[in-house]
Amino acid sequence: PVATFQASPGEIQCLPCEVGRFAAETGRSLCEGCAAGTASAEVGASECSICAPGSFQALVASTSCESCAGGAFQPDAGATGCELCPVGQFSRRNSANCTLCS
Repeated sequence: PVATFQASPGEIQCLPCEVGRFAAETGRSLCEGCAAGTASAEVGASECSICAPGSFQALVASTSCESCAGGAFQPDAGATGCELCPVGQFSRRNSANCTLCS
């Protein structure tokens, strides 16, 4: 089945993919690690979740996305890092954009 693999010959069942990994097709001998910008906390995943705006994941085979720190932002989904707010602007943690100081 999808989201499973079997790397050894002569086995009686397939194994579910571990967290941070997925198998989108049947007949896999291994599961792939989630790409940077995605993550999966699910055992037996058939796909990885894309990190939402305001979050990121720089590593492969990750189980969760990280929130951008206060003072940083990320407007795009599937990001591998956050950008610092420019001078005269600020942001709270997990922000997709910065706010002008008033």
